[in-house]
Amino acid sequence: MYERFLKPLIKQIRKSKSFKTSSPETINVPLTPEIALSFHNDTQPNLSPIQLMPVEILVMICYYSTPQDLYSLCSVCKYFRTILWSKSPKTQVIWERIRILNQRDCHHYLSPPKNMTEQEYIWRTTMANKYHCQFCLLPINMIYYDLYTTNIICCEECIHSRKYGIIKHKYDKYKRLPKKFEESIIPTRHFNLNPNYYKLYWLKDIENFKAKYYSLKKKERKGWLQERRREVKLYLKNIDKYIKQDELRLRSSHCH
Repeated sequence: MYERFLKPLIKQIRKSKSFKTSSPETINVPLTPEIALSFHNDTQPNLSPIQLMPVEILVMICYYSTPQDLYSLCSVCKYFRTILWSKSPKTQVIWERIRILNQRDCHHYLSPPKNMTEQEYIWRTTMANKYHCQFCLLPINMIYYDLYTTNIICCEECIHSRKYGIIKHKYDKYKRLPKKFEESIIPTRHFNLNPNYYKLYWLKDIENFKAKYYSLKKKERKGWLQERRREVKLYLKNIDKYIKQDELRLRSSHCH
């Protein structure tokens, strides 16, 4: 039943730099402790006991673990971290299955937004209970903006400092965000203010967008901007589903 999920991931693990085999000829050899030990004395004196485990068993262990277990494994050693923190489609399948099996009672039925991996989504929606600003490192008691549109964790003071982003009012006196770009960059909506009027644009997103825009030929820019506006509008509409899902989760937690 699980063969189609396991085979691609096993292949990925065998190709991983953290997965050591004695030579290219052994890449398709079933790695059992006995076979691995037979190569041990010749070429791999530092082969860890974990890496002697048959890959199929390792994958099955991961497949039947909880999200908390996998996060713990990621912190054990580079071997597990390389495998489990990968953004590859094969690794995402494992995390997706774990999320579906473990979160049915947590009101998380949606798949992650396209800018989030399964690992990030699971962490943000069910496991993270404390945030720290990634700029000043101070703890954050409440986040007033839409986390799904960005991977940035920022406190209110740093937001309003204008060092890392722009809160868009009627105009931008610093001229860092040209008006023609406004609807073409995904904003972070600030819910402490009016989400339809105040939008937060991160400086790194603006700079990346400008670099892409000015790398295009002049005749290509208008069409590219129009396509980006359509994508942003559709993306923000889709993100609303995640906000409603989180509201359901919060109501449920208060009831219990």
